[in-house]
Amino acid sequence: MGFFSYFKRSRRLDVPLPEATVVEPEQDFLYQIGSVIIKLPPGHRLPVYQRENPRYDRFLPVLASVMPQNSLVIDVGANVGDTYASMVVENPGLTFVCVEPDESFFSLMEENVGSVLGQLPVRVPPPVLLKKFVGEGVVKGALVKRDGSATLVEADVSTMQHYITLDEILALKTGQSRFSSILIKSDVDGFDHQVIQSFNNHLDQPVLWFFEAQTSERNQREAFGNAIDRLSEELGCEFAVFDNFGALMCRDVSAKVVKSLLEYVDRQNIEADTRTIWYLDVMAYSAECLALANDALEKYQAGIPPRPYAPAPT
Repeated sequence: MGFFSYFKRSRRLDVPLPEATVVEPEQDFLYQIGSVIIKLPPGHRLPVYQRENPRYDRFLPVLASVMPQNSLVIDVGANVGDTYASMVVENPGLTFVCVEPDESFFSLMEENVGSVLGQLPVRVPPPVLLKKFVGEGVVKGALVKRDGSATLVEADVSTMQHYITLDEILALKTGQSRFSSILIKSDVDGFDHQVIQSFNNHLDQPVLWFFEAQTSERNQREAFGNAIDRLSEELGCEFAVFDNFGALMCRDVSAKVVKSLLEYVDRQNIEADTRTIWYLDVMAYSAECLALANDALEKYQAGIPPRPYAPAPT
């Protein structure tokens, strides 16, 4: 079923930045996320984007802070573990599964996870780390790195053929325990719809979704529309939508509204309309998770200052 693109982290804003703000370290460098310090690879743009856009990648730590203890987070497209670091700092009581297919990013994620666990004030179990693609069918292509991320480019021959479904990932944990809530986070540069479609096990546990909706081709918008309809019709989800800068655009809306916003961005992609934003981040939640989603959105909109994100002190 096609191929995947793990263009992750930091997710591109695709906005030209002033030359003075673009710093290209030639080697791994340290970056502070909350109370912990992680290592980022050369060219990673997370520090630049967060300096230029104060709400960029800030919502998930807020969501983590209001999630109940003994909740499960599936992080698909985990890159070097920066999302894990931002969330576990806010709530050490969460259980994590982090999935990243790229060899070098996975290796750095392992190093960062070990470092973060050593920096936390409390002892927590380590996350499950999986070096896999997530979806269904055969993965074809080769990973190409850019800006601290990796994109899977379609090819006829590839050694990258390892995949796992969301059902299989969830079975690793839900078969052993019952969780207070489950968050499935996906950021795989335009193919998050394939991650969603690999979920077929209707759990009797509250599930939230947070995924990037980035389209560069017409068939991607249609595929996202199908996945969003499925979340709405089969799981009873409503949606909150953020722009790529991290600002909340709307909440408690229907699948129809989300698909209209996707079309809005898609028209800018084909230069039919003036560019305002580049992609959407979407949170989906059923009635079981409505209170949790509202708590997170209210806290986020209240403008509670996040913990400092800054270059690590030398």
